[in-house]
Amino acid sequence: MIKIKPLLGVALLFIANHALADEKNESAGSLSMGATRVIYRAQEKEAAMPIMNHTHLTYLIQSWIEDKNGIRAKEFVVTPPLFQLKSQKNSQLRMVAVGNLPQDRESVYYLISKAIPPTPEENKNMLQLAIKTRMKLFYRPEGLQGSPEQSAVSLIWQCNNDNIKIINNSDYSVVIAKLATAAKSVTTDKVMDLIKGGLVPAKDSVTVRFICQSNSQIRYAVMNDFGGITDKLTATLQ
Repeated sequence: MIKIKPLLGVALLFIANHALADEKNESAGSLSMGATRVIYRAQEKEAAMPIMNHTHLTYLIQSWIEDKNGIRAKEFVVTPPLFQLKSQKNSQLRMVAVGNLPQDRESVYYLISKAIPPTPEENKNMLQLAIKTRMKLFYRPEGLQGSPEQSAVSLIWQCNNDNIKIINNSDYSVVIAKLATAAKSVTTDKVMDLIKGGLVPAKDSVTVRFICQSNSQIRYAVMNDFGGITDKLTATLQ
């Protein structure tokens, strides 16, 4: 589960790409989401994301969908877009596709949720921080060829002057979690920096600065539909 909490600081808004937790913060407690990503299967009328408030506070939750450029997406609506989540209560965010989306490949959008804490009655001048979380939403049409597992295996890796081009010709998007050559190895957090969000979109490619050598082996792992990291895979750099 993802856990998020208010943090001390000088900014009014803290944007977290990865959820944060602090069990010692008794005053804040934690909010949690039911998964690390949304898989929206086109044959379903909607996709849902549970959200739980384990704190003693009532939070105002605001949610929407963005595209890869951070622009609000007209292809989806989130309900409820704005609501109060009371202490120790659970709710669900429901996402409905309302626009024209590609049917020959998986599309990737982002679910944004902002949790706004109440202002303490005893100190209205106290600095209160909102927490903004961002998670991938995969829209998966019916009838796609292959599977997410096969897509991970079929990636094409090309080495050119210490740049690795990752080509994904499949119908499914792939999220790289670990990456290693004989000369270099990086962890999940670093991969997310090297490759924006680790994402190699369906029928697309990305290029990453990485020490490599043609005809050598590259080892990698990907994230599955549940946010887990698969066993390491190997491929030959072209």
